Amino acid sequence: MGYTYVLGVDTLNNTIFIGTAGWSYPGGKNSWNNIFYPPGTADELGFYSRVFNCVEVNSTFYRLMSPSTARSWVQRVPHGFYFTVKLWNRLTHGDLKGKDAAFENDVTSVSNFLRVLQTANTLGCLIMQFPPRFHYSRGNAFYLEKLLELFSFCPVAVELRHHSWSDNMDVLKRMRNKYNFTIVITDEPRSRSSFRPPLYLYVQQDFLYLRFHGRNRNAWWEDDPSGEGKRYDYFYTRVELQPFVRMVKRALSRNVGKVFVIFNNHPRGQAPANAIMFMQMSGVSPPFVPPGLITHYPEICQSPQSPG
Repeated sequence: MGYTYVLGVDTLNNTIFIGTAGWSYPGGKNSWNNIFYPPGTADELGFYSRVFNCVEVNSTFYRLMSPSTARSWVQRVPHGFYFTVKLWNRLTHGDLKGKDAAFENDVTSVSNFLRVLQTANTLGCLIMQFPPRFHYSRGNAFYLEKLLELFSFCPVAVELRHHSWSDNMDVLKRMRNKYNFTIVITDEPRSRSSFRPPLYLYVQQDFLYLRFHGRNRNAWWEDDPSGEGKRYDYFYTRVELQPFVRMVKRALSRNVGKVFVIFNNHPRGQAPANAIMFMQMSGVSPPFVPPGLITHYPEICQSPQSPG
C-alpha cells in the first residue's frame, strides 16, 4: 500500500478510529453498491480502507475464521488501519459453561485468528457482545472473568445489555480493575431492562468504544424474518451526534487512549454516511468521500458545525 493514515485528534497524541460494522453489503434493497461502492468495485475492503481507518468485523461473530483470512485482510489495508473483532457467538450466546473440549477448541481458534492481526499491529480490540438474557449472576460473572482471562493477551471491549450488571457496579468495577477491559457505549432504543451504567465509568477507561445502532424504536424489538435489518434502518442527524462528539473530545482531553466509533445503521449506506459526518464534527478530515454517498446523503456536505 502506498498511503498511510494520519487521523489524529487533540494535542495529546490520542487517536480516534471511526468506521462501520462490516464492510460488505452487496445485495438487496439495503445494498451499499452504487452508493458507497462505485460500480465494478472488486476489492471492497481495499476501497473501504481508503475512507475509514477501522472496521468492526461482523463475520467472526457468525463463524470461526482462519488465520489465512486474517492475513489476507492485513495485506489489503494500509498502515494504521484497525480491525475490531466480534467474538464467536458460541462463546457469548451458547450454553456459557466453558468446560468442554468444544469450548477449548473455539478459544484456540479465535486466539489464533486474533494473534495474526495483533502481530501485524492491526487488531483494535476484541468485542464480547452478550445478549440481553445474559443477566448478572455469580455463574455468569465467573464465566465472563474466564473469558477475560483467556483473551487477556489483547484489548477487550465488553457489551452488556441487562440492567442487572449496572445494578452490581461494584462487581463490574472490580472485574474491570483486574482485567482492564472497556465497557461498550451503545446508542440504541432502551427499555426498563437495558444496561445503564453511570457515565463517569466511560471516561475512566483506557480506551473508548462507541456503537451506534440507530433509534428505530418501532422496529427494534420486532422479529425481522426478511433479514433486511429493519431495526438498524436509521439515519442520525448532526444534532443527535453532537453529544457523542463532545463525549469523545472530553475523553481525549482526559488522556483516554484510542477511541473507536462504529456505526451499525447499515441499510443503504447510512452507516458510512454517518461515520463521515462524525469524522467532520470531530475535526477529522476524511481522506476520501465516495461521490455516490454524497449524492444519496447530501447532509455530508453541510458545515461540520451545522446542527441540521
